[in-house]
Amino acid sequence: MARTCIICGGATGSREHIFPAALGGRRTNKGIYCDAHNNGYADLAGILSNQLEAINALLGVRGDHDTQPHSTIVTDEVSGRKVKLSGSKVGLAGPEIVIDTEVDGVRRVTGNFGNERQVQDWIESERAQGRDVQIVKRQLVEQYASGGNVRLMLGGPKGLRAIGYVAQTFLAHHFPAIARSSALDTFKDYTLQKTDGDFVWWDYEAPLNLPPNTFNFGHRFLIGLDAASGSIYASVSLFSALHFAILFGHLENIDAQTVIVDIDPLAEHPPNDIQERKEHSALAVVTLPDNLTGSLSEATSGGRAQQLFMELLARIEDRNRTKDATAILGQLQAAGQMDAVQRRELFSTVLEEYSQRILNLMRLVIEGAKKSNPALNRLAPLFDPLVTFDPRSANGLSNEATAALGSARQALLKQMLEDFDAGKLDADRIAMLIGGGPGAFIVGRAILDPVISTLPER
Repeated sequence: MARTCIICGGATGSREHIFPAALGGRRTNKGIYCDAHNNGYADLAGILSNQLEAINALLGVRGDHDTQPHSTIVTDEVSGRKVKLSGSKVGLAGPEIVIDTEVDGVRRVTGNFGNERQVQDWIESERAQGRDVQIVKRQLVEQYASGGNVRLMLGGPKGLRAIGYVAQTFLAHHFPAIARSSALDTFKDYTLQKTDGDFVWWDYEAPLNLPPNTFNFGHRFLIGLDAASGSIYASVSLFSALHFAILFGHLENIDAQTVIVDIDPLAEHPPNDIQERKEHSALAVVTLPDNLTGSLSEATSGGRAQQLFMELLARIEDRNRTKDATAILGQLQAAGQMDAVQRRELFSTVLEEYSQRILNLMRLVIEGAKKSNPALNRLAPLFDPLVTFDPRSANGLSNEATAALGSARQALLKQMLEDFDAGKLDADRIAMLIGGGPGAFIVGRAILDPVISTLPER
């Protein structure tokens, strides 16, 4: 078949991504849209990218045109600071000017910066305005943050239309003749934003008899043709957690077929970025519900929607913890050739890089202690200062929290050195120490026991 645009019939040639590049799509097809319509759909691809930005950032997805993983900026829930999240990393989103005074014609500025790039960008900006900048004093201080709340803002009329556009592209890739049929003209008008329509909806009753996704955080696009009803349909799952259904239209005399495409958003490049299955039968046939918002409303009111999202966040945290543990183990490779003093220094330096993770573990320990035991909950005024943030301090923590973090880090350092000497320090053990039960026990004992020991005996 000639390469003609599925919308206007004009010449194609634009190498559009079948799944949006910003979301980790690696495959392209030059035979679906002309340049004008490929560009015209850019805003829908952008809507989907924006709505999934937080999840992509936490998971560390790298866009196909990017060299670095995604990040997102949120407001720190305690200090009000803007912080940038990417994977398990938390840092200031931009420079904070704390003091800006002028004495005898000399301007003196004190600021907090998240990294060296922010320092240089600020200096370049000042010099571009004709100001001479000289660094008088520089102090590297780790900045800590509560991390802020990540909320899912997916869906709505625009989000559902964006899902429809991506599904339409998958249909055109796998069933080009069907995609060019006039039976889909009404759906195309919908994705072109010419009309509204009942084509895409949340589907929390997604079929359970399909094979599991090939990838842990995989997206899935199921495109189906049902000979019995003439339905042309799709089921879409994002991150194996967010589910949608699409009904493109109907066409007589079609052969029953199904294509299932699993996409790994974490794959760096083909060929292991997708897994395809083809069946000569109609699987998971989609039918238009009487109430398009019924599935979403029921899932929201019953808590299932929140549960699925929280389960996704928990799986992401498990992945990031494992990834950090593997990185730590790699940084400790030279420890076997060091003496005890050098080894301790190396372990201490490496562990300090993950102080934000240790702080997060401290907060979980204290919140868990207060919830599990009414007696400990009454001690909240004594426990809470151990993880209190102070935006006025250099590192963003109160003096008590800074001291408690040091104690927790030293306790974990001692355990890691003991495990290393015993030949038990592998990636799984490190993961448990920086974010699992063993680490929580060690951290809890290090920061809570000194407080409890000061209480009068009864």
